[in-house]
Amino acid sequence: MKKIKRNGFFTFIFSFFPGLVEMYSGFMKSGVSIMGMFFLSLFVSYELRMESMLSISTLVWFFGFFHARNVACYSQSELEEKDDIYVWEEFVSGKYLRVSSQKMRKWVAIFLIIIGILAFWNIAMNLLLPFIPKYIWNMIMPILKAVPKVVFTVIIIGLGVKLIKGKKVENQDGR
Repeated sequence: MKKIKRNGFFTFIFSFFPGLVEMYSGFMKSGVSIMGMFFLSLFVSYELRMESMLSISTLVWFFGFFHARNVACYSQSELEEKDDIYVWEEFVSGKYLRVSSQKMRKWVAIFLIIIGILAFWNIAMNLLLPFIPKYIWNMIMPILKAVPKVVFTVIIIGLGVKLIKGKKVENQDGR
């Protein structure tokens, strides 16, 4: 696939929208995957009413911005020889992380299951609302509404602890 020569002004403007520079440069898979991750994270944060999830959207936006700036620096010959792959394939390939595709698939599956459970929790609460007396609902509602946020927060803390422990083990091995 022949990549097009880019206009510097459009490249700069498009870099503020996750995935547009990649698509403008002819990397449709890369652009759509970045754009999809960004809008999926926004959708999930809105659906689950979890403002803390917006931090993931922000991370995806920054990743998209700097990825776009890197793509913008490619010469025409570099553009033509670079393959159009999904962004997560770059992670699996070891460019950003050293993660096997099996591990990546497992983590994505776990993330999707957790998001699905939290979304189901919100749906179940809305379905139960008409059957619970108002005075009882007003007492338990704050607790029930907090459950998805608490679960998400515990998961984030757990992942942070796992990353720290994993780093210590690597350091002890001398790497």
